[in-house]
Amino acid sequence: MDIFPFCSHGVVYCIWPNGERSYGTGWLFGPNDVATSAHVVYDISLGGTPSSIRFYPGVNGPSLGTGYDAQNVSLSAEWQNAKDDRYDYAVFEVNSNIGNSRGFYGWSTSASVNNSVQVMGYPKSYELWADTRSVVNVDSSFVYYDVDETAGESGAPVYNTITQNVIGINKGNNGSSGYNWSVRINSEITNVLSYYRNK
Repeated sequence: MDIFPFCSHGVVYCIWPNGERSYGTGWLFGPNDVATSAHVVYDISLGGTPSSIRFYPGVNGPSLGTGYDAQNVSLSAEWQNAKDDRYDYAVFEVNSNIGNSRGFYGWSTSASVNNSVQVMGYPKSYELWADTRSVVNVDSSFVYYDVDETAGESGAPVYNTITQNVIGINKGNNGSSGYNWSVRINSEITNVLSYYRNK
């Protein structure tokens, strides 16, 4: 997968202190900067912080290919202490400027009902899947949509298909609304992304 934006997505692969393994989706937002969901890289039931996190960019099954160790992983205390859904996002760095050749996403705080959005991630067997639908609701913290997605796509970028700017970080199914949802890119998350990209 050498074409943007496909090649800027990747598998976030975690090995936990208890020996279990799991993965989610991450995406490049800078030369060596990756965003994902906090619940992909922090789970108290599995020992809290993974023993190892690696990012495998441009995967499209069945093998993972070249991976890069995560460094300087950052997630909020609000997620770690209370699993506050508004803070279900995390960022980290890798030790190579892979985004300079693969490309990386921009982002926007602008999100509206009926925006066309795509979620692209790894639901199974490290195959990159995508679906495009419409935003059905927006509030100050979340974006809701009827995009078809499933486990493994947590952390995927929810991006506007017109601007290709990311407007949310995919969480999965929101049981109370019946739709899938994401943490909305807001001014606080913008500050975090900008800080990492500009380091």
